[in-house]
Amino acid sequence: MSLEADKTALFARVLSISCTSQEDTQKTYDGIHQEYIYHNSSSVLKEISAEKKKTRFESRTSELNEKRNQLTYVENELTTMDASHSKYKEKIVEKNKLVADISELELKLEQNDGMEVYFQEIDNIMLDTETTLLHELLHQIKDHAATNAWTLNDHQIKELEVAV
Repeated sequence: MSLEADKTALFARVLSISCTSQEDTQKTYDGIHQEYIYHNSSSVLKEISAEKKKTRFESRTSELNEKRNQLTYVENELTTMDASHSKYKEKIVEKNKLVADISELELKLEQNDGMEVYFQEIDNIMLDTETTLLHELLHQIKDHAATNAWTLNDHQIKELEVAV
């Protein structure tokens, strides 16, 4: 069964089982509305968190690439520099520091960022989908109540956006 067919079947079940009277319809609507509010606010918070993680990941990746380029430059300098040169030991220290910085950044990326950024984006997409589904269900219930000439406190939910 397609996603759209699953959604339509779910909506039909909710209306036929939980919306058989004005009172039941209002209770169902209120419960789904509470869940919608929760999902909507969670979605916003998760998007902010994901954006921060993505920015941190991109920043660390950029810094890692910069450090790698610096290391390549220093290593090239060392290959052309005589060991007795006055700056040779400074360059060795600089190289070792860059190697340590690179290792630290790689570890941070591996432990704190990496796949987590992608999984967070997937979670956000799923939460947005759930929020949209709840919003559509609220409108289905609202339309069902109107069809039956029932009064429904609809909490002034926003209108559905029409996909073009």
